[in-house]
Amino acid sequence: MALRVNGYLIDKIKYNGAVITNSTQRLRTCIIDLENETVRYTLEGDETVYTLGISIDETNQSITYTWPDGFECVVTVYGSSGSD
Repeated sequence: MALRVNGYLIDKIKYNGAVITNSTQRLRTCIIDLENETVRYTLEGDETVYTLGISIDETNQSITYTWPDGFECVVTVYGSSGSD
């Protein structure tokens, strides 16, 4: 599906530093730095290093990811850790 803005055909959009294209961009690299509470990652076909903030809530078994524009996503993990 082609990307269009105001009726014009375009090949990519830059938004908050991210490149949005009409093709899927999978995660290429990801470094989770617990000490500095950050996640640094790159997407395939894009050399830009993106950074998210993270905070871990061990009580609720969740991780909150925070994007540079303030958007937050909470990921909750359920189940056994496998260690007894």
